[in-house]
Amino acid sequence: MLFAFFTSTSQTWFNMGNLDTIGTIKGSRAITGITYYNNKITIGGNFKKENSTILNGIAQWSGSNWQPMGIGVWATPAIDSAGNGGNGLTEYKNNFYSAGSFFGAGGSYIGETTHICGHIAKWNGTAWNPLAGTYPPVCGFNNSCQALKVYNNNLYAGGFFSGSFDYTGMHTTQSISKWNDTVFSAIGQMAGDFPYPDGAVIDFCIYQNKLITGGIFYFNKW
Repeated sequence: MLFAFFTSTSQTWFNMGNLDTIGTIKGSRAITGITYYNNKITIGGNFKKENSTILNGIAQWSGSNWQPMGIGVWATPAIDSAGNGGNGLTEYKNNFYSAGSFFGAGGSYIGETTHICGHIAKWNGTAWNPLAGTYPPVCGFNNSCQALKVYNNNLYAGGFFSGSFDYTGMHTTQSISKWNDTVFSAIGQMAGDFPYPDGAVIDFCIYQNKLITGGIFYFNKW
């Protein structure tokens, strides 16, 4: 069991399914993100399936079981591959965004080149797609993304990356990047030992109309 709900009336926890992995990553099961999207609890993390239902790193709760969102996210072209799509989950400009540690999302089969993406993808209600353009180039980041936050009509991403890619090319972005629904750009000034493993933005919040970041760095100026 990786997920449960609590009722204040009975003061009891109830099981919400049994998510599992397969192959070499068995035992590393974890849910890394929870949100509410399209009237359903939506989760992402290190998991492959629930019983015989293949989920691949991201799923929605139907009220009685976990349902796939397409074929989910995948870490490699291998058929048993499952990525982690739960580090960042948010809605932005009529799409649902998933970020984490994965090499592709959706498609008709795992490894489909037009669905290769760099640790971030968007869901339009029926299918996963890269943020912009097609492979090559990969649209996204050169390492895992840990957090997403919408602020001032832009989508901010933080993680263990040093570069962000879109159809215009690669942008140097020290663990934090801004997406305007077309291209990525660097923001502010960060100080730390970049790139991974010594520098990263891990989480965001908004306070008094300011974007607050937390992670592994000396300071930020924004």
